[in-house]
Amino acid sequence: MPSTVAKALRSSDVGTLYHGPSAQTVFVSPTGPDSPLADPRITQALSLVLDRDALVRNVFDGAARKEKTFIPSLVWKTGEASDVYAKGYDALPAVPDADVARAKKLVAQAAPKKRTVTVAMGAGDQQSLQTLTFLQAGAKKIGLTVVIKQLQPTQMSGLFYDASLREGLDATMALGYVEIPDPLSYAEMFTSPASPMNWTRYDNPEVTSLLTQARAALDPKKSAELFTRAQALYTEDLAIVPIAVPYERMFLNKRLSGAPASFAYINMPWAAQLGGTGEGTS
Repeated sequence: MPSTVAKALRSSDVGTLYHGPSAQTVFVSPTGPDSPLADPRITQALSLVLDRDALVRNVFDGAARKEKTFIPSLVWKTGEASDVYAKGYDALPAVPDADVARAKKLVAQAAPKKRTVTVAMGAGDQQSLQTLTFLQAGAKKIGLTVVIKQLQPTQMSGLFYDASLREGLDATMALGYVEIPDPLSYAEMFTSPASPMNWTRYDNPEVTSLLTQARAALDPKKSAELFTRAQALYTEDLAIVPIAVPYERMFLNKRLSGAPASFAYINMPWAAQLGGTGEGTS
């Protein structure tokens, strides 16, 4: 459920609001090679004007965490190569604190022809609207204007697959998730030259080679090692603004039990585990 709804239910006496581990991810991604955000210096600048601590506290009601990349760490934390992934993650640059002066320098270096950035989001999504309002305020400090464009659900979902629906847009608020416990599956979507999700035509031959080798490796630790080497490279030049990794939020009526509070629900028959508690019944 959205964080705005969770806030309202937190004090309800009808049931309990639970937080659980999640493979969801929130980030801003450019919609094409002509977008000002296709230049990683601009996405880095926008990343530097975000106060993520305030954003997590005020927009996500504290039910989220900062991450160094757009891939949730949950997807590798419980695997047999988790130590290799953890070492690679720890070696990445820290999530940046707000640094307007440095952000201004990056914008000056990039010298974008367009100073107005139109970002798409789903209409009525208050969490995304509040997040983009944070970004909008920060962008103004470094000479960029963020215009928020709310799209109806069919148009918003369609732009991920239909290039014509991305015309007139510079970026989109992405509310993604990783369905399987493998970061490689998600990274290739945005870094492979052949991927339909690679809208900026990102092409780093070394990254592609390492991820291809990682996919072919039969040893999980070898695959993880190759992936983390690629991750160290694309973290520097892939044009994406990681925002946060939300926790799973579930509200369960006090008459019920058995529903999973984690993201595991996405691929399991969770309703089959529901049972009654005997509370609140006659």
